Amino acid sequence: LRAYDLRSESMASSGARILRLLADVIAPGQSGTASIAEQVASAWMPQHPHGAELIDLALVLCADHELNASSFTARVVAAAGAAPYAVVTAGLAALSGIRHGGMTGRVEALLREVETMGDAHQVIGQRLQRGEAVPGFGHRLYPQGDPRAAALIAQAMAHAQPNVRTLIDATLAAGRAVLSDEPTLDFGLCALARALDLPVGAPLVLFALGRVAGWIGHAIEQSGDPSLIRPRARYTGVMP
Repeated sequence: LRAYDLRSESMASSGARILRLLADVIAPGQSGTASIAEQVASAWMPQHPHGAELIDLALVLCADHELNASSFTARVVAAAGAAPYAVVTAGLAALSGIRHGGMTGRVEALLREVETMGDAHQVIGQRLQRGEAVPGFGHRLYPQGDPRAAALIAQAMAHAQPNVRTLIDATLAAGRAVLSDEPTLDFGLCALARALDLPVGAPLVLFALGRVAGWIGHAIEQSGDPSLIRPRARYTGVMP
């Protein structure tokens, strides 16, 4: 019932419970007094000396990014007076789309393909020949490069085994040469996941877990406005 208390302090408390619930799904039995990053790191890479620090970096970089699709969705739901659990559920639904957080799965597939074929230029070239998009490169808001990706890739290269560094570096070089584009956050998350030998699907999990904190922040802010978010639509077809 506390979830229906939409005062700012109560929504923040609900958000904290939601984050812990999600972390418990990822790393059951690991919570205790650990932070979210520590809890996830203890499940995925308990022996890594910098595991929690690197997970925390990814979560912070994913937390908020203006009015992207999932954050806008979360604000619309919050504006309707829905509980924080509904806000997060709606945000997750938007994030799962292949043009949003689901893009990470496509980048994971690209890296596996490059790893198997051993030639990143050939992989990217064949994708273009087939009329397929090459995921992980070119963010329209960052023509000079996504700073979030740069931070994650730097850490990935610092902690990866030589073969993984070669894979990341070769894919980056091919993407820049063939596409003339810089890597996106999706690529950065996948590079870090590869470097830390995280489970398949971990990049999307990190994206979602980090972004939940941002959605709760948006919901708290939106709750201070009593009006609905209600865009208008103008008919542009043939008049009846």
